Amino acid sequence: MQNADLRRSVIRSAKQSRLALCRAAAISAGMIIDPNTPETVYAESTRVACEGEGGALGHPRVWLQMGNDGFVDCGYCDRRFILTGGPADTREAAA
Repeated sequence: MQNADLRRSVIRSAKQSRLALCRAAAISAGMIIDPNTPETVYAESTRVACEGEGGALGHPRVWLQMGNDGFVDCGYCDRRFILTGGPADTREAAA
């Protein structure tokens, strides 16, 4: 049973590390990840790249273009990218 607990611990740690790397990459690219809804990323540009979580363990990098509605969803991982200050950015309206 100790091996199973150790395996779960290692897997949990790896997932947390991949998530931290993904968030760091998004922040360095000028994107903000909303901690309340981790599948929503706020971006400063209407053109964004998504490769899922964890680099090589995610999905192929795809470039997405937002339309007039101010958001776009990734077809692989369903992550939603919202243009900061755009029509779909309702963060201030909810506050």
